[in-house]
Amino acid sequence: MNRLHTVLLTCGCILALILLGTADAVFNGNHLLLPSGAQQAAGVIKQSGPDLRQIYKDLALTTSDAELAASQSLLRKVVPKEVPAESTVLLYNNDRIALFSYVQSPNAKEYFLAVKDALLPSFSPQMKDLKDETRTQPDRPVYNFLTFLDPAISEERLIFIRIQDRLYEFHVSAGQDQLVQKIIDKLTQ
Repeated sequence: MNRLHTVLLTCGCILALILLGTADAVFNGNHLLLPSGAQQAAGVIKQSGPDLRQIYKDLALTTSDAELAASQSLLRKVVPKEVPAESTVLLYNNDRIALFSYVQSPNAKEYFLAVKDALLPSFSPQMKDLKDETRTQPDRPVYNFLTFLDPAISEERLIFIRIQDRLYEFHVSAGQDQLVQKIIDKLTQ
């Protein structure tokens, strides 16, 4: 009987510690789990990602030719095959505005760095408008932004954005920078 009391007392103490830890997390705002898989990160709630279909609808965009987009995506050349990647061609009034690809992975930052490492030796002397920066905005998550024009790599402006666990790639058609910027604004909220 004495051994049974010791086991029950030990289990009770462990349970009490777990409950105290949970209570501390709830009352002090140190949430271990938030609804929808969101977690607190530096004051901005980490979300599973924006609703791309809603963004397309809000901006009157349609999509086309996912197979072509996947074959031209630079992300697909760097990100391991087992990591799902989505690719499509974005259209506005049936005009191509951009090839768009993205991956969502806890390794998005490493993939972003791998893209940069893969691009560096590919840059030609004609490369221009290079921006490689970390951007911050009030009440929004910090994100990494890389863009450039290099005809040796693509005739279109290339943009890569890493925000939390998502990595986006755009091949922007000439004259479509403003519309793509609206998409980026929605993706980085």
